[in-house]
Amino acid sequence: MNILIGIVLFAFAGLTQAAPEILCEQPVFYFGERNNSAKIRHTFTLKNVGDAVLKLGEAKASCGCTRAGTYLHELLPGETTRVTLQLDLRRRYGVQNKFITIPTNDPLHKRYKLFVNGVALAKIRTNPDSLVLGAIEPNTPLTRIVRIYSTDGLRFKLSGIKAKLGLVKTELKTIKEGEIYDLTVHVPPVDRTTGQVNDLIYINTDHKDLPYFSIQVRGVIRDALIISPNPVDLLDTTRVRYIYIRAGAVSEYTLLGATWPDPAAKVEVLPATHFGERIRISNIQINDAVKNGHLVLQTDIPGKETIQVPIRVAETLKSLK
Repeated sequence: MNILIGIVLFAFAGLTQAAPEILCEQPVFYFGERNNSAKIRHTFTLKNVGDAVLKLGEAKASCGCTRAGTYLHELLPGETTRVTLQLDLRRRYGVQNKFITIPTNDPLHKRYKLFVNGVALAKIRTNPDSLVLGAIEPNTPLTRIVRIYSTDGLRFKLSGIKAKLGLVKTELKTIKEGEIYDLTVHVPPVDRTTGQVNDLIYINTDHKDLPYFSIQVRGVIRDALIISPNPVDLLDTTRVRYIYIRAGAVSEYTLLGATWPDPAAKVEVLPATHFGERIRISNIQINDAVKNGHLVLQTDIPGKETIQVPIRVAETLKSLK
């Protein structure tokens, strides 16, 4: 009986294949809080704790600010290699969580990751970090103030302030020479009733470690009604489309009717749901009237008695023969 068990165990052991296994005892390195002019370097040790040759591919970084040094690409059982990871914090701010991914032939770790994380502190700070305008009323100007100040007693000057798209205007005021400034951002009245206001303000400094930085500006234009989708997107195969409508800048309104540019289509105003009121358009035919037309809504909103929602038609991809 013991002989039979031994034969079975020997046969089972023969079926077990040798395999590599990658191990890093500390795959995450926390560098704490560092100035964002610094470059972080850390070396990880990888070991093959399996019983077959471990093969390592080329490392791929999570972003361009991170790169890995050279290392051995084949490790015998018990062999180690060192991988140095460098993270460039220049012009970065806040929590940083970067990593590299190394392809391996370890059956349990096909993509092995090494992490470097911490907090990048800027010598020149802005409050707020970005300018979130929220809902913007059409034809209503907005003004916001961003404070720009130094840390660690740094002295600096600002110049060349410019909005990338020119959607906002800026005005700089010195609060404390070389240390504290207030940047007033003016958003001119927007005559559109849908869409977004997104811009990027570039600011030059005379500091060698931070020659420039940027402040993002973003907001959403809030019309009387929120209509989705807007425009009404169609494919050339679309036959039924739902449009959802809910209150935007107004608290109360009544939808009196809706008209489609092709009278052959059927337009129904359906009972409201938690998504808002629904318009169901069926028997849609894609023709010139639809391609060049609008969904027209009638409401009781003063100044918005008629709302035209543009229609946009896209062609489906035809199979190649």
